Amino acid sequence: MMISGRQFNLPLIRAVGFTVVEIVVVLILLGILSATAMSRMISATAFSGLTLTNTFRSHAQYAAQLAQTGAGVVTLGMSVSGGVRHLHIRADGVIARHTELKLGNLTLAVDNAGTLQTVTNDVALVVQYRNSGEVGGAAVGTAVLDVDQGFEFLAQGERVHSICFYPTGYVSALAC
Repeated sequence: MMISGRQFNLPLIRAVGFTVVEIVVVLILLGILSATAMSRMISATAFSGLTLTNTFRSHAQYAAQLAQTGAGVVTLGMSVSGGVRHLHIRADGVIARHTELKLGNLTLAVDNAGTLQTVTNDVALVVQYRNSGEVGGAAVGTAVLDVDQGFEFLAQGERVHSICFYPTGYVSALAC
């Protein structure tokens, strides 16, 4: 710049900071990294045991109510086939409700007076209800359960979740 014959060298003023494009790129990268980290910290099976026990409890309550309406012989069954859990309620042999749950790796068992029976691909759990809604009988495979003492259904994934069947037909999410 020339002022009255003299030349001044003024330094160029540069803006300090980041451009909008740089900030957006960093935010996108942070989002991708956090999504990847979260998916590794929270596995798909984290809530599968809770989901199964809650669904089974609601089916048990429905079966007891259905028995009280005089729908005939009401049974609640659970079977496992290829990793899929099948819950079904039958009234006089006719399916009243059927639910399939495709959940992660779970171990299913029934504790009856200290004896643990495992529900597997070949071994199903069946609960039969009286017209009063009370549990009339139960079996895991060929093992008949002592329903007068009640029994506890356990689903173990990352945590153990359980529901308790009382002889009166009442089902609780609390341990027996």
